[in-house]
Amino acid sequence: MKTTKRIQSFCIAAMTSLMSTAFAADISDVIVRQQWPWSTDIKVEFKLTNVTGPVTVNVEAFDGDTPLETPNMGKAITGELFGIAQGGVYSFMIDPKVAFGTERVAIPDLKIRLSLTDQPNAGEVLYKVYDIATGARTDITRRELMNGRYGTVETDFSAIGDGFNTTLDDVLIWTGVTNDIYKTTKIAFRKIPARGVTTTLGKTGNTDRQAPRQVSFTNDYFIGVFEMTYAQVQALKAARSSTPSGGTAFSSPTTRAKSNLSPDYIRNGSNSPKKTWPADGHQVGEKYSVINEFRVLTGESGFDLPTEALWEYACRAGTTTDYNCGKNSSGNVEQAFLKSIARHKFSDMESNAYSPTAGTSATVEQGGPDIVGAHKPNAWGLYDMHGNLAEWCLDLFDWSLSGQTGDDPWGVTADKNGGTARRVVRGGSYWSNPSEITSSAAADQAAGRNDCGFRLCLTIYE
Repeated sequence: MKTTKRIQSFCIAAMTSLMSTAFAADISDVIVRQQWPWSTDIKVEFKLTNVTGPVTVNVEAFDGDTPLETPNMGKAITGELFGIAQGGVYSFMIDPKVAFGTERVAIPDLKIRLSLTDQPNAGEVLYKVYDIATGARTDITRRELMNGRYGTVETDFSAIGDGFNTTLDDVLIWTGVTNDIYKTTKIAFRKIPARGVTTTLGKTGNTDRQAPRQVSFTNDYFIGVFEMTYAQVQALKAARSSTPSGGTAFSSPTTRAKSNLSPDYIRNGSNSPKKTWPADGHQVGEKYSVINEFRVLTGESGFDLPTEALWEYACRAGTTTDYNCGKNSSGNVEQAFLKSIARHKFSDMESNAYSPTAGTSATVEQGGPDIVGAHKPNAWGLYDMHGNLAEWCLDLFDWSLSGQTGDDPWGVTADKNGGTARRVVRGGSYWSNPSEITSSAAADQAAGRNDCGFRLCLTIYE
């Protein structure tokens, strides 16, 4: 029999869930119908009662009593299903072409079964977004992300790239954040659940500065989804009437990562004497420093550069491999794979003449840093942790790892030269070899360079 685009024969008295005794909530009055005669879209209405806490509605499809394979059901649904916190009548739409993976759908006896699961973490804030013009903050919850209020999300890390894997059991990547607004006039931060975590950083089998060491964290923190861009730094200056230029490296397009800022400019601005880490803790200069300007703008004093330990933990996102997608480096690194996650020395560019000390007029195609978010994210939805720009950390650089173990490590009190000028950079840059952009690789610098940038970190003290 020839199939058509219409869903043939609905079971209007759709199956409801077999309720667990753990739930006081009930589902009733479930109605399943084709939305329009000319469309395959399916509308499902239902009623929730006795809701005492956030619940999520799960959807299964059957042809009669036969379960249907619907690997893309989550992507096929639009409507409020996640973390519903009160009773009422609700509805959602199913696009069967997405759910069932075919343009032509004929299901003689379609049935939809709804069930409930407890969702106590539905209100958890996973992203904080700051408007640079006003300093206003928007907290984005798990419920809002899962219900599609802020664009696309991904909960399966393997869908990000072939062979990508992580030990995280709670993957939720806001893929819609790559919109240019979050690279220009707003700044997005992702929550890193670190409170009470003890983990191993470094690289197994190494005995040098990448040697494995155990660290523990006291607090959760939020870290920038992207490296700070030229546009964001300029917008911050405009909002705060700051005058120092801080360099103009690679300014076009303005969504490229901002380079050529020294840690002194980022943390101290034009202040003298300088505030140093760790002697002065999280104190920063109060005149034109990027961090102080952002603290004043937002009213939040917890912003700073991340420590080296915080940076690596955020980069890894549940991986122990060289790269934060679950893959290791080797003598024959897959160039296509590496290109997908990082801008590095052997990325395809018209010219690779833009070294850290060369000119800065290169286009993206010619060399230098890329537009942020142009590569694939890690399992916490952070972009460009490998390559693009090497990222400044708080820690002073020393070959010893004595300050990089234990609880909330701060690093050493003096750099490798006995002073406070040499600071750690992480992640490597567009000028780095593949072995220099791994999760555990670190280098040291003393001033702003064309291949160094930064992302901000906000620690949540409890």
